[in-house]
Amino acid sequence: AFLATMAAMRNSTFCLIPRGMTASSRRLYESLASGCVPVVVSDHFALPLESSQSPLWKAAVLRQPEAEIRELPARLRAIAPEAVKL
Repeated sequence: AFLATMAAMRNSTFCLIPRGMTASSRRLYESLASGCVPVVVSDHFALPLESSQSPLWKAAVLRQPEAEIRELPARLRAIAPEAVKL
């Protein structure tokens, strides 16, 4: 199942990172390794070194508030392919 998931992620532009049981998730690292844009769907997800105020996370990760999950498909469709740099 893991290899199939990784193959699907490699063929995706965006990978969802839902809220989990902890403040972070291995899904973030899997999406980065797969080359898809992580889409964090959580109000309390802690990115590594986020407290350093690094602008790199803002450029590399999309955040979607949990209360606005229904708007996510339209938001992703509105992103021009040339705006996604993998």
